[in-house]
Amino acid sequence: MTQEMSRIAPPRDSLVPLESILCTEELNQRPSRLPDYEAENRALVLLVRALANSPRIILQTLADTILEVFQADSAGISLLTKEDGGKRFYWPAIAGVWQPHVGGGTPRDFGPCGDVLDRDAPLLFRHFERRYAYLLPVTPPIEECLLVPFYSHDKAVGTIWAIAHDERRKFDAEDLRQLQSMGRFASAAYQAVEIMAASEQREEALRHSNAELERTQRVLRGADRRKDIFIATIAHELRQPVAAMLPAVALIRERISQPSGTRARAVIERQVTHLTRMIDDLLDVARVAEGKLDIQKGHLDGRDAIQDALASTSSLFEAHRHTLSVSLPDQPIWLDADRTRLNQVFTNLLTNAAKYTDDGGEISLNAQTDGTRATIRIVDNGKGIAPDALPHVFDLFMQEATEHREGLGIGLKVVRGLVELHGGRVAARSDGIGKGSEFVVTLPVVAATAAT
Repeated sequence: MTQEMSRIAPPRDSLVPLESILCTEELNQRPSRLPDYEAENRALVLLVRALANSPRIILQTLADTILEVFQADSAGISLLTKEDGGKRFYWPAIAGVWQPHVGGGTPRDFGPCGDVLDRDAPLLFRHFERRYAYLLPVTPPIEECLLVPFYSHDKAVGTIWAIAHDERRKFDAEDLRQLQSMGRFASAAYQAVEIMAASEQREEALRHSNAELERTQRVLRGADRRKDIFIATIAHELRQPVAAMLPAVALIRERISQPSGTRARAVIERQVTHLTRMIDDLLDVARVAEGKLDIQKGHLDGRDAIQDALASTSSLFEAHRHTLSVSLPDQPIWLDADRTRLNQVFTNLLTNAAKYTDDGGEISLNAQTDGTRATIRIVDNGKGIAPDALPHVFDLFMQEATEHREGLGIGLKVVRGLVELHGGRVAARSDGIGKGSEFVVTLPVVAATAAT
């Protein structure tokens, strides 16, 4: 569809009812291909690299990635227009045979993307031009189109879609899972790009961040190294632009006093803090993989590290009104360990429990020792984990294979690495979605005489 065609007001009466072109329920009925986590991992790493190198074209990179991973015929992103109050969807990025239609779009109140936002759910269409007559001239025609909502700041602002133009390609439940996974990454990337653009407009000082990001581009273009080394590189390089943002935020605080400026500063500060934590976790992941993580072991009472983590996360539990029960033994748990790193382990696990437990939920921490090892269990009654996802909980960039979990898995990856460096093990258990989760850490203990 050309841009001129997309502006033509469509008829309000459709050729066929909506339900006659929907086939979403078939996703779970069709034979589903096995998850290719390795390919998904590579795709997400490439998207991280694209965000560092060329943040302004991240949407087109996403469309290209979806086309390749899904082996679809066309793929793209639809966003609501801002200048007219969101009356239309436009297509800022398209890959595949529909690429010439980039810049076109559909109406908000009568189109497939609008139906997805109205239902706030993924939809699978078959030959949707039979309902939306204004799509009849679009070539090549569509056999199936799978769409998922695209969010920005928890608000649905568009859709991400993949298209099959003939009957050889049928979408299934695994396609839906991967499209939602990439959608979550794209949402975070899109928000980061929006914040950066707004910051550049308000303060000249933030232009320095762009120069640093361009330098990161030149460094990363020549990188052809294995994944863990790449992660270490990107984390180190991103430290510099993040550091450059901090004085810029201070300048904004001094110069902008209007409510809108105050809100903008708060958004920037929050995102910079989040990005800093993510960079630190990425560095720890790379250091663990390379055997370079600094562990300062010493004899200590493991209860102290647990208490440190409880103090660090207490405000989080209060904010979500979680009921937290703690059971520690009366006698010391003597360990040969790094107190700071153990605090990091238990803080990440408690934060993970809080993240995936609804407000007002119940979380417990129980620690005990049998003389040779200490066992610490963190249990919640939250969203749970599907059985087929349990083996991948601690893998980097592997999130729950349902819509119930999201994230890059960096925190849990760090947990496993730190526990193993202490000679211990960590495991995840769950009876399934909606039935809560349990994370169990086991660590070797030392004799009381050795600890004195």
